[in-house]
Amino acid sequence: MKLSAFQCPICMSTHCRQEGDVFICESCGNSYTQKQADSQMFIDLRIANRHRQFAEFSKARDIYVDIINKYEDEDLSSAYWGILLCDQSVLLEMDNSGQLFPSFYRVKNVPIQETDAYLNLIKYVKKNAPEKMDDYIDRINLIESARDKAVVISQTTKPYDVFICFKKTQLNSDVVAPDYDVANEIYNELSDKYKIFYSEKSLRNVRVRDFEPNIYYGLYTAKVMLLICSKREFLESHWMKNEWKRFMELNKDRDSDYKSIIPIFIDNFKEENLPDELAHKQALKYGISLIADIDKTLQKIINPIDKDLEQQKQIDMLMANQKKLIEEWTKRQSETIEYSKSDAAQVLTPQEEKLRSILKLAKVNLEDLGNFEAAELQIQKAQEIDAENYVTWAYKLLIEFRAQSIDELVMHDNFKDSVNYRLFVKYATKAGKLDDIQKLEHARDDLMHTMADKVNYQLKSLDVSPNPMEEDILKIKSMYESLPKEAQQYVENLKTIIISARKKMRDNKIDSFKARLNLVSNKEHPNYDDILKIEEEYSNLSEDEKDLAGEGYKNVIKDVNTKMKDMKAQKVQNLLQTLDNQDVPTRDDLIHVEKMYNELDDKMKAQVSNYRQIMVKAYDRKYRNDAKMLSKYFTKLPTEKVPSRDIYKKLENRFNALPAKYRPLVQNMNLLDDYYNRLLEYEEGNVAPKKPLIKPEPIKEKEAPKKKRWLW
Repeated sequence: MKLSAFQCPICMSTHCRQEGDVFICESCGNSYTQKQADSQMFIDLRIANRHRQFAEFSKARDIYVDIINKYEDEDLSSAYWGILLCDQSVLLEMDNSGQLFPSFYRVKNVPIQETDAYLNLIKYVKKNAPEKMDDYIDRINLIESARDKAVVISQTTKPYDVFICFKKTQLNSDVVAPDYDVANEIYNELSDKYKIFYSEKSLRNVRVRDFEPNIYYGLYTAKVMLLICSKREFLESHWMKNEWKRFMELNKDRDSDYKSIIPIFIDNFKEENLPDELAHKQALKYGISLIADIDKTLQKIINPIDKDLEQQKQIDMLMANQKKLIEEWTKRQSETIEYSKSDAAQVLTPQEEKLRSILKLAKVNLEDLGNFEAAELQIQKAQEIDAENYVTWAYKLLIEFRAQSIDELVMHDNFKDSVNYRLFVKYATKAGKLDDIQKLEHARDDLMHTMADKVNYQLKSLDVSPNPMEEDILKIKSMYESLPKEAQQYVENLKTIIISARKKMRDNKIDSFKARLNLVSNKEHPNYDDILKIEEEYSNLSEDEKDLAGEGYKNVIKDVNTKMKDMKAQKVQNLLQTLDNQDVPTRDDLIHVEKMYNELDDKMKAQVSNYRQIMVKAYDRKYRNDAKMLSKYFTKLPTEKVPSRDIYKKLENRFNALPAKYRPLVQNMNLLDDYYNRLLEYEEGNVAPKKPLIKPEPIKEKEAPKKKRWLW
């Protein structure tokens, strides 16, 4: 026995061992040869399993059901097992020590043993694969144990507010990553104020086998996940991705509260490095104010405040301290366009001082509070003082598109068509503020690059994928078509990569068809379903694909038909042998053999040996037995108290059905004559008398044989 790099085609695990020509998966317990792993059913199982690993349980379940309907002659226990896992929304993972544990996306309230999926699985395995029963029962008990533990934890543990998701060590190394230090700092600073799930603390006194129920409870109850981001590889690592992906899936449950994911960028991590599922999340950057920023954000989510009341309080405070704010005003660090005087030492006139105060208040309403109506009123007052001030037109542009910053503004494709934008450019140019105009242009260009980079990343993944799918191409096309024209110019090699992907798809389709041909060709006992599957797959090929696939499939179908004919001739031969060994063959058996023999062509009939001799002997034994049974029936006629014409007719018909050669073998015919006389007496002469059967004379031993037309 040795470990193998072979990947299980059912559960995609690489924990496989090889024993001779057989591969055994340590994760799912299935065993198979390389030939089986290349079959179409296993290909379909891999596709279903891929959807299940991505938490697309509904899609995976539909494919499992289709497999059960399509491959009735194959071992379908894996498909029934997949349906059960989909219904339970659970994955079976293997930890570093090789132990299996369940990873829940939902914890169901109903025990597995009470579900239809469980009953169907047990019924099928018990009938078709009893050797796998103990393994499946052990796995179900493992899931049930974890489910029960999760229920107990939910009843005895206070819900969490925050879940910290991080990577403790570097990939393929025990070196501690900087993510661990940041996560530890956040926990130490905020654990007194919020209930935080932090694995280093929350799982310290928990047994390893109870990790999953505790992790699930943390994911299920936490309203916020703090996702520590230093490298994309960390976010895509198995266990970290498992946590944030499950957290997102739980957010889709309508019964749960709204959940938020807040990425924490450290080590110059950039937004474009986020996975697509997280690309829209608002992130926080690591710095001196990180803890304060997290606390402020958590308060809004976990302890939401009355926004209108808070907004009014801030406006009142700003109005009361207006003079103080003017005196202490300093240039704020913001990407939004700032209003400033070219000469800071210049003495402001009352009008200019009033203008600055109004613009400052408008900025607070716009950037901090998002109160566009109040900001618009302030800008109107400012323009009454100075209608050519470029800052007022910049703010009017933001208000028009309901944007609180430049980053939000440049997301609108048509902002340059606005009258407010043209007036901003006009008066900013007049005031010599070209940098502010360029800031807008650069922000827009950066956004276009960012949007295009997401498509480029998907294209790169498509280009290196060995098994691209049509849905991947359609997704990329949809993303590309949704881009502004400015961003589309930054997408690289779109047509080339899609053409290459379609070529791979075509080649894979042809390879799959050839694999099907090879599979059927090597079958010892093919059937008509195999031919139908080949013809169906061939019909699904395009004309170009058919040319590349060649005409080999016709030869395979021809060989299969030949095998099936040989099998049919052999079956007739086996049935003849069975007839020959029977003491008393039945009429149905004889007719069945005759029918199958007559369906053979002359060439196939020639392969069946001793057909006439065996059938003659079989019919002889049958007729002799019929004569014997009739004699036995006649002996019972005197015991019938009430004679019946139906009984008489049946016995008469059975006697007439005997060939003349065997009628002399029937004994006790006089009893039938007596029975007929009794019948006439019973019917009191209402029925015309009928001459009873006359007992035939015995056959002479030296009588010359006569030609007989046999049933066949």
